[in-house]
Amino acid sequence: MSCPDVDPDNDPYGEPNSPDVDRSATETQSTSHPTPLADKATPSVLQKLQKWGDYAAFGEVVHPSLFIPMKTPLSQAILNEWSLPEEPKHSLTISSLLQQQHFLQRQVGLIIDLSNHETLYAEDIPPFLQYQHVQLVAKVFPDQTQVDQVIDLAEKYWADNPTRHIAIHCAYGEQVSTQKLSKHSNIW
Repeated sequence: MSCPDVDPDNDPYGEPNSPDVDRSATETQSTSHPTPLADKATPSVLQKLQKWGDYAAFGEVVHPSLFIPMKTPLSQAILNEWSLPEEPKHSLTISSLLQQQHFLQRQVGLIIDLSNHETLYAEDIPPFLQYQHVQLVAKVFPDQTQVDQVIDLAEKYWADNPTRHIAIHCAYGEQVSTQKLSKHSNIW
């Protein structure tokens, strides 16, 4: 089955870019519309790209919330430039995420990035898709302040968009994001 194309300039759910959408973020640990990856230490997901390709692209919705756990999406540029012994089984870009979720009748309007590195897909985020970054240390459960920050972001988003999904990821795969959400599932 093929998924419908996603127009990067317009919301695939029929709503054009809205000037009244607040895309700002708090200055502490989260950012809106990230900057592309700088020349810093290579993020672990890129060090293990072949393994990344073996992980499923995303998981099931974490009910009763509208969170969709996923692995870290990569920019199309990274995927095009990276040489691997074999093609990734489960590639994930922002475009493919939006297409797959649209096919499943899920409207994603926000991505919460829980990785401890700069985003790997900044140039692929369309204007209608909001982005927030809460830096968490890999393989460590978040403390209550960090959990509260994610809850606050989600609650503020869902106050204005009660039927839209939030895609959430950490640095490794959807399994760790799911564990982080499940640990605190009594609050969603």
